[in-house]
Amino acid sequence: MLKSQFFQDKSFLIRSFIILFFSGYFLVGLNIYKDYGISFDEETNRLYGLTNGNYILKKTLSENSYDKFFSEVTKSKFPEKIKLKKPTELQNFFDRAYGVFFELPLATIEVVFNVKDDRDVFLLRHLITFIFFWFSCIYFYLLLNKIFKNKIISLIGVVFLITNPRIFANSFYNSKDVVFLGIFLIANYYGYSIIEKRKIRNILLFSFFSAGLINLRLFGVIVPFAFILNFVFNNFKKRIILDTLYIKLILLILILYYFLTPYLWENPIDNFLHTINHFTNLPVYETFYFGESIKTTNTPWHYIATWILITSPPFFIFIFLGGLFIIFLKDLKKYNDLTIFYALISLFSYIFLPYVILNILNVTMYDGWRHFYFMYPVLIIVSLHLFKYMSTLRTSYWNISLILTLLIVSINFIGLFKQHPYQNIYFNSVFIKNPLEKFEKDYWGLSDKQVLQNFLKVKKNEEKFVYGYSGSMFKSSLKILKPEDRKKFVNYQDNISKLKQHSGKIYFFLNNRHNPNYKLLKKYSYTIFELVRSNIIINGVYEFDTISDYNAWKKENQIN
Repeated sequence: MLKSQFFQDKSFLIRSFIILFFSGYFLVGLNIYKDYGISFDEETNRLYGLTNGNYILKKTLSENSYDKFFSEVTKSKFPEKIKLKKPTELQNFFDRAYGVFFELPLATIEVVFNVKDDRDVFLLRHLITFIFFWFSCIYFYLLLNKIFKNKIISLIGVVFLITNPRIFANSFYNSKDVVFLGIFLIANYYGYSIIEKRKIRNILLFSFFSAGLINLRLFGVIVPFAFILNFVFNNFKKRIILDTLYIKLILLILILYYFLTPYLWENPIDNFLHTINHFTNLPVYETFYFGESIKTTNTPWHYIATWILITSPPFFIFIFLGGLFIIFLKDLKKYNDLTIFYALISLFSYIFLPYVILNILNVTMYDGWRHFYFMYPVLIIVSLHLFKYMSTLRTSYWNISLILTLLIVSINFIGLFKQHPYQNIYFNSVFIKNPLEKFEKDYWGLSDKQVLQNFLKVKKNEEKFVYGYSGSMFKSSLKILKPEDRKKFVNYQDNISKLKQHSGKIYFFLNNRHNPNYKLLKKYSYTIFELVRSNIIINGVYEFDTISDYNAWKKENQIN
């Protein structure tokens, strides 16, 4: 009787701790979401939602109703990039191939709540992006609990996910890759639920989120592919040859994908082919990899694996290898077990297959492994098999492993705190020395915000700043400032003819994305502020006494 009471109390304590953990994580997010700058892609991402929303309004409202709505609300919501006489039509929008599963609701919230100032718009985006990721982490916990039937192991998996510094930072501003990761987790939860019980609810929700995943990136088709393999395996065990579930899922996903993708509504076949063509012919840039500039279509086979290795906490890499060892040397003989087979299919469908296809097709890959964050939960699931095995050993071994994990994770939480808000440039130096010298740094310009804040502290008494910039979308970064500070900045590159007679100083904001010649820069300018990590300049602002000095430096440095 006492023993039964002990386990009931223990279970209650674990549940309470889990609720406390997720509540604490949520409160942390609410407290720090304003700390991050505006990323390179955010303004363009916003346009996806606004342009598609405008298209839907035109399709669903009468001409008079649309004109009234547009004149009162929509026009004020579009950035200068497309605020002409009317917003760019969807069919003429350059980025029309991108999905709006997340961006359309974001745009709707922005319009409905009449969010006017740019700073408020982007802070709202950061808040909602974080809340969505937090919500998807709950689904990840539920998925892990289905797989391992152990609340502690499941919570460890969630902790592994959110303490990856890069994913933690991206969860506040990356409405593409982290949202794809979040929907990937939700779709996998409902897919696994179908394996357990074929409820109509599970089938509909799995189809919906799979369609949303494909809407965001066509590559999302790997999720229904992986689960159809799981269904085939389970039917084989039950000696079921024909199953209408496959056809139902494929049809449902196709129908939902069509309705979730406004670009397909008018000409589905041609526009779908355009979408495929768009993503197989992305613009080619240069990326910095092992100290060399290489084209994004010419990345080596080890590109993704290297980025995962050097930007993940080192302890996790070792735990993953331990989990892989357990799966292939201890659990493989249990291949008919649902949990083991799911792990094997996930490794094949979500890691091995994409890796091989991307390298064979030589697909353009930007900025490290952010397009492949969805691989990380799979690595976590594999690593947790080590904990599952440890839980079957003597209680003392299991307790020791939990204490060591708690210690290591605590160190990682402290690391997140110390790195804040620069977790997006995290590297571990265990597997490679001096990584900031050899790889892309703040490629999205998030540190522009901190540079601007420090610049304004130093120049608080000045009323106007004539500036130039390089290495990031600095004009977008200005939108994170308060309106009264933002209006002080005048872009020299956009106003050369007006500012030819400017006799004052000019400021240059330089993000170290393309490894500039700092020695030459400092020959002509004075350093106001530099963000430095591991003796490497990440971002900075420099003062030229005159435009003549600025132009002389540009000419010598050949900066256009």
